[in-house]
Amino acid sequence: VMNLSAFAGLLIGLLRYLQVRRRLVSVWLNRCSLAAFSTACCGMSLLGNFQLVVHNLGTALTFGLGLVFCWTQAVITLKADQGSRAGAAVRFLLSACITLCMVPYFWLMALEQHLQAARCQWALVSFLLLFISTFALEFRHSSFHIVTLDTAARPFTQSDHRDIFSELIPPGSWI
Repeated sequence: VMNLSAFAGLLIGLLRYLQVRRRLVSVWLNRCSLAAFSTACCGMSLLGNFQLVVHNLGTALTFGLGLVFCWTQAVITLKADQGSRAGAAVRFLLSACITLCMVPYFWLMALEQHLQAARCQWALVSFLLLFISTFALEFRHSSFHIVTLDTAARPFTQSDHRDIFSELIPPGSWI
């Protein structure tokens, strides 16, 4: 489930990057946001597949870089989406909630109070999912298309493969 969520998150991050890339004057903010969320999704995969040290590393990547993604997307919403002040306010509020949940989570993990830290972790996940769900408002106004091109003249057949090999190795020389 975590691997599927990481892949879905990666797609959402990529679609958001493509959606706002032409509306921003400074492209570095959008690129940093995409890089942070892509790494956070890799951390999510680590989080779901391993335990102990690697699990904690995945947690730090997922929530730490996920938080960077949330704050940068809140700023991008304010800069790129004209007239969407309410959407930006909701994203800033959710980013602040995620930040406020991260502080006690890492503090409780340092004190080795794992049950209470798990509660903070579930709150983090909930706020992060709420944040990502706010993209549905902008995605409904966008359409994404995949274009494929076939540049080959024709596909190889079985006889074509035999002709190629017979040119490389003359008949009877490999016996």
